[in-house]
Amino acid sequence: LNLQPAQSTMAEYIVWNSRQLIKLPDTVSMEEGCLTDPIGFSLHGIARSNMKLGDRVLIIGATVPGLIILQLAKLQGATHLTVIDPVENNRILARQLGAEHLIDPASENVSAKALLYTEQLGYDVVFETSNDLKMLSVASKLLARQGILAYSSVYGLNCQPPIDIAELFIKEACLVPFHMAPYMLPRVKAIMDKLTLKPLISKIFELEQATAAFETAETGIYPHVLIRVSQNGSLKM
Repeated sequence: LNLQPAQSTMAEYIVWNSRQLIKLPDTVSMEEGCLTDPIGFSLHGIARSNMKLGDRVLIIGATVPGLIILQLAKLQGATHLTVIDPVENNRILARQLGAEHLIDPASENVSAKALLYTEQLGYDVVFETSNDLKMLSVASKLLARQGILAYSSVYGLNCQPPIDIAELFIKEACLVPFHMAPYMLPRVKAIMDKLTLKPLISKIFELEQATAAFETAETGIYPHVLIRVSQNGSLKM
């Protein structure tokens, strides 16, 4: 109820309240520290999903939140960990970070593969982090009975999500949005040195290349793009 918008970081000088800051663990670099926000966001998603030990988990989108959720889910005892992403390098990275199964939506039958991996039971928890509206329809079809579909994108303020409400009703499934985590900083500090973060930072641009950095980020070919503002720090995108 007391949440207040933070000042934009797109400025030469920024003043932060001390409660908005943490000291990075000694084992975490400044570049890895730029992932503080998506780590908190992902922890919040895990908490909102009410994921339990042994749950079958599907992650749609090998984005930075998706790859962090993958690691957190593995730490929490998820099974049948499956990642869907059309970019081969992102799928390879997901495999390195603990994914048991990978699906290329551009060349494979997503529903057939996913149900094969779960012995036709579906997934107890599905995280949709791709920001691809049409994947919401796929996600709901892959839910197990009383499954939870946790999604983290707006998909456009005026869009109508392609979700079959009758299907959710029959399955007694839940839709759970997650998008903010203002209370997560202490947990972020406690968990971040237990995560593999360096591979998520796949491209760093200098400040003079800022326009190219934004254009590259829009392509989705890299999980995370940084702009180096100085020798001592980086600006997260």
